[in-house]
Amino acid sequence: NDIILISDYNNRRVRTIALSANKVFDLVGSGKIRAGFYGDTAKPTMEHLFQNILGVAFDSTTRDLFFTDGNNCRVRRTDAFGRTET
Repeated sequence: NDIILISDYNNRRVRTIALSANKVFDLVGSGKIRAGFYGDTAKPTMEHLFQNILGVAFDSTTRDLFFTDGNNCRVRRTDAFGRTET
């Protein structure tokens, strides 16, 4: 595959780089800072605020994206439909 996942720490997002298209896409995060547990809602979305995303992992079988929401002390999971949960 020609996609690279990036935890964009300072911009509070998880991004992908599509090498064949030479484009960058945001997967999760709004880029706005907010301390606390704002992502802990019934249905967090891409627009929810995360703080200092430190690492990412992708499960190609389930197409789930896992990432750490560093200063909020949470591990998040986003599914293939964009639903994020803690």
